[in-house]
Amino acid sequence: MIEVLEKLTAKQIFQQELSKRGKLIKKYLINHYFKKLLGPKDILDGSLSYPSSMGKALRPGILLFSCGAVGGDEKIAIPAAAGVEISHTWTLVHDDIIDNDDIRRGKPSVHHQFYKLAKTRGYSDKEASEYGRNIAILVGDVQHSWTVSLFMDMYKKYKLDPALVLEIINELEVGVIPKLIEGETFDIQYEREKINKLKKEQIIDMSAKKTGQLYSSSAKIGAMIGLKNTDFKHPIILALSNFCFNCGVAFQLQDDILGLISKESKFGKPIGSDIREGKRTTIFWFAYQNANRQEKQQLIKLIGDKKAKENEIKKAINLLIRLKGIEETQRLALQYIHKAKNYLKVVPDSFYKELLVSWANFMVERKI
Repeated sequence: MIEVLEKLTAKQIFQQELSKRGKLIKKYLINHYFKKLLGPKDILDGSLSYPSSMGKALRPGILLFSCGAVGGDEKIAIPAAAGVEISHTWTLVHDDIIDNDDIRRGKPSVHHQFYKLAKTRGYSDKEASEYGRNIAILVGDVQHSWTVSLFMDMYKKYKLDPALVLEIINELEVGVIPKLIEGETFDIQYEREKINKLKKEQIIDMSAKKTGQLYSSSAKIGAMIGLKNTDFKHPIILALSNFCFNCGVAFQLQDDILGLISKESKFGKPIGSDIREGKRTTIFWFAYQNANRQEKQQLIKLIGDKKAKENEIKKAINLLIRLKGIEETQRLALQYIHKAKNYLKVVPDSFYKELLVSWANFMVERKI
């Protein structure tokens, strides 16, 4: 096994290890008892839609890597990793409604899936749209409940200290969700705000709350399980939490880039949707700072036009590239990764620490 690993690059080993854990989490979710509680059929199908086509499992992966990095048993942490994945999933279901995204992971988003199904049942377009939205809201709600049941498995199956389990649930429900909702609300509100009225720090703070917080808590939870320790100020728990927070910010910055330059078939989401929705990203902010008066007018006209045609989207993307919005955002993402890696100095050297470093690199190197 060691000889095989030595022949692989660090990136290949990381991807192999992440994929292995992704399969474990998917299997755990698909076979979980909570499925029997999901009904009627549309709720069951909607609840399993994203888990059955799991993404890269980055959040559960970092939870398990963090658990291993402190010498813990990954097996005990699998229910928590599955819980983090479902928690992330219900926020995606609701986020797709807010952003009017019809595609997720290369498939119809939940609200669009049931819009299409309702049309086959004879619903009018308006009725079908309402049905798809309503089912998606309910799917997200029940997945939130599913999340808590998954965390409870750590006590039921592995007799983990109930106090630790409660602290972990509290971390997610109190430490993550209010901040995530705050970030999502800022995202919606900023769409109506003139880009020259926003500071770069406001946009980054929004991204950090939407994305960085869950990554941070995933690492924190994994380390708490591995150490069987509820002290958030434990130096290694704190270090891993800060490491993943900064990686999470970098992830969102890179995600914004990929949302413009990737291919829909690979990215799994509509390319250019941020332009139609008028999202206030650092890409837009940097480009606006670098633009002349005429270019600023072009940017304001193109970004936020919900009826923009494909040629107009391409025009906006080319303008953002030419004005170095993407280049400067990528540079910013790399700064966050550099900052993140400094927090790993207190983490003992191990195979898991190497995976964490590779995970950080993947945040900004990924092309899809």
